[in-house]
Amino acid sequence: MTVQNRMALQCFTLLALAGFLLMQVGCNISLEQDPEKTVSVEISGVKASERETITETLEGMVDGSGGHSMFSSFAGESMSVSLSPVSDPEAFAKKINFGKVTEVKERTIKVDCTQ
Repeated sequence: MTVQNRMALQCFTLLALAGFLLMQVGCNISLEQDPEKTVSVEISGVKASERETITETLEGMVDGSGGHSMFSSFAGESMSVSLSPVSDPEAFAKKINFGKVTEVKERTIKVDCTQ
C-alpha cells in the first residue's frame, strides 16, 4: 500500500468515525428551513454591488441571536432570499431599509430597490 493510499484510508476512517460519533450523541443538524418561520424576500432593481450588503442586512434581521438559515439566488437585477427564523413577516418587513416594501403576502415580502 502506498503512502497516499494509506493517508486516504486514514482520512476516510476518521470521517466515518466522526460521523458515527455525531449520530451517537444525538447531533440534530438540519439544513431544512421550518416553513412556519421562513420568509421569502423577492427584491427587484438590485445592483450587483449591493447584493452583499443586502444579504448581510437581512441576515442581521432574523429572530434571536442564535443560528439562522439563509439561501439566496440572483438573476440580473432580481434577487431572491429565503431566510429563517422569522416569526412575524409584517414586523420583519417594517425593518427593511434598503428599498421600498411593495407587498407583504403571507410569508413573502416584495421589495423594490430601483428608487
